[in-house]
Amino acid sequence: MIFQKNIYEILGSVLLRRTKKIFVNELNDLDGMEIISGQVMDLTHRTSFKSKFKIDLKNHIQVALAGPLLKNDYAELTVREKPDRRNNCRQFKVYAKETYLKRNPLKKGDFILANIKEVEHGLKLSKRVWEVVLHKVF
Repeated sequence: MIFQKNIYEILGSVLLRRTKKIFVNELNDLDGMEIISGQVMDLTHRTSFKSKFKIDLKNHIQVALAGPLLKNDYAELTVREKPDRRNNCRQFKVYAKETYLKRNPLKKGDFILANIKEVEHGLKLSKRVWEVVLHKVF
């Protein structure tokens, strides 16, 4: 018998698919990415950056540094890419302005292809904030 060189990879992917177990790698930093694609796994409207990043509204300097994070209402989207042959997939959180979503609706389960950009602010946060600026639903 002649076997392909990647027979172990093929058998591994077939066996993993039978178990339907998907290994999700949560990405916090999307540096270098301009376009994302995948399925919307969760959509949370009216995400509060005030409580998420513990911004004190009485501290005028902190409010000024937060800038667009407090000026706009955002929705949080959890997007998961299609699993590869080994059932590994990447998942990430991005945000979209509520006014943008009113004109361009999205719902849980939609597959999207989206352009993203980093939201500029002056706060020192552990995570960077990525915003959907243009998307297509398919």
